[in-house]
Amino acid sequence: MPSDVTEVLQQVRSLESEGEVETTLTDIGFTVTASGLDRDELFGVIEAVHTHPEWFTDFELRCDSPTIRLFGKSGTGVVTHSDGFEELAELDLSTDHDRAERGFNNYSDSDIERAAEFVQTLVDGLHADDGHSVTLTGIVDKSTIEDELISTFPSVLQSEVDVFLWPDLETLGQWVESESIADVIDAFFAFEKLPVLVFESRVTSVIDASVVTTLEDVDELVGEELADSRDQYQEAMQRARKSTVWYDDLSPVPPAAVIPVRDVIPGFRPVLVYSIYGVFSSAVEAKNGSIEFTITSEPTTFAKQANPHDASRDYDPAEIDGLVRAYEIYAEHEDKAAFRDFWRLAIANTCDDLLELPDHVEEVREYYEDLQVDAIEENFDDLSDAIQQIHSFMTGLTSRVSDAATQLSRQIQTLLFTLIGTIVANLFLVLRWNNVTYVPPFSLFIVVVLVGIYFPLIQDRIEDLTGLREEVEKDYEMYETEIRRFSEQIFDFEELEGRKDAYLCMAKKKEKWAQERLDLIFRLLMVTWAGLAIWSFVGYPVASMQTAVGAASLIVLIGIWQYHGEKEYFDYRYMIGCVAAGFGVLGLRLLVEALLWAF
Repeated sequence: MPSDVTEVLQQVRSLESEGEVETTLTDIGFTVTASGLDRDELFGVIEAVHTHPEWFTDFELRCDSPTIRLFGKSGTGVVTHSDGFEELAELDLSTDHDRAERGFNNYSDSDIERAAEFVQTLVDGLHADDGHSVTLTGIVDKSTIEDELISTFPSVLQSEVDVFLWPDLETLGQWVESESIADVIDAFFAFEKLPVLVFESRVTSVIDASVVTTLEDVDELVGEELADSRDQYQEAMQRARKSTVWYDDLSPVPPAAVIPVRDVIPGFRPVLVYSIYGVFSSAVEAKNGSIEFTITSEPTTFAKQANPHDASRDYDPAEIDGLVRAYEIYAEHEDKAAFRDFWRLAIANTCDDLLELPDHVEEVREYYEDLQVDAIEENFDDLSDAIQQIHSFMTGLTSRVSDAATQLSRQIQTLLFTLIGTIVANLFLVLRWNNVTYVPPFSLFIVVVLVGIYFPLIQDRIEDLTGLREEVEKDYEMYETEIRRFSEQIFDFEELEGRKDAYLCMAKKKEKWAQERLDLIFRLLMVTWAGLAIWSFVGYPVASMQTAVGAASLIVLIGIWQYHGEKEYFDYRYMIGCVAAGFGVLGLRLLVEALLWAF
């Protein structure tokens, strides 16, 4: 497929010597006098359109004065316009146009070269014998060809790549020069799509944060290389977007995507100027047909309106190299906000005019380095404090987590001991007096106290442990951010974070263990509560103390639900089952008593 595209573009470019060929971002338009073309040029264009009609949005061969359309393009290739030939028949012509129409239609499907001979005969006859000029026009749809080139890449990359097809470097440079910088940037540099510039003519290939290649070599692009270039481009674009505020829908351009191709594509010099001054700036805004670069570093604000096209023309190669050198210095700490501020302050205090920066790179660098040294000296005490704080934090973390987990375990143990004590006390009542009269009310009283008072306390301790884990995470992030602001080499953060995560994991396991047991004991107590209530209602007279305590306990349970129903351990199904079973049995007991009394 690339070889077919090359052939089509070469055919179109061959028309430049005889007519007008205009290349834009999306298409290549051509207009030429057909009689001025030699046989190969005319045949080549007709064959290209006929073979690849989908690559052309328009094609027409028309007779001028009057304007009569003779040939055009359909979905299958070049076709005759019968209406046009009927109009020719009304003119007093010596050229046998009917033979040309029949001959073309007879051979167009089987032998387009033979069919094109009839076109040339018609063109020559109309021009030489009848004095009519025949014009050939057409538009190559670059967008369709670019999409087909993208389809040759690995499927996982096709949505993250933009291909731009150009005949040669000079044509691209002319287009860039004719457009505003905002339109150029918007055309080539989408936020998440790697720009791949493909040229029909010979150029030096580049595979970096952008890609330059030829149609001949496009098949040799490896998916892994494209993926690496895409990652580099997207990371560089994120840095550029993060470091500067871009107004008026202006798009950032990462210098890393332009610098590698600056020598290969001289026409991109305005883009290079825009991209470097853009990331150096605090804000970039379109104003009065120019770009305003604003550098703010308290208390200084430094603004400059410039046209990147004009600036790039004014700079000689040495100044362009100086601008690139300035970015290379800046790029060492581009991802750190403090260093971006230092760099902008250095520019503001060194250059009277932003565009003079290429001549003052060394002065800016020295000022920038002095600011870094001053910052390190001023912040050394803060760094020492941060180091001491994180040591104290890790020491205290062990103690806090251990104390909280131990306290929670003790409360669960106390709960279990209380239940065991209740069982022992009931056994004592039974064995000592050989009487179970007080077992139900006594046990219900203990259950009420546990569920109504002690369970919420334990749940609060569990939630406190959860809150402690969240607090520890926030504290750790704060201390880590504070130290990373100075240096990432002082601590092995991976090991430090591993220790912190181990402590929090221990706390989370203890939290889960306590919650599971609290949930289980609650459900067991609900079953026990229902059993004790039913025992009170069935085993004793209706007008007894046991029945009254059982009914009161169920009413208390409903009250507990009102106050503590949102607690994690509170299972509505068991609570509702307990109340329903208790009152159901009580209601049945009352019904039986009423029936017995009645009969």
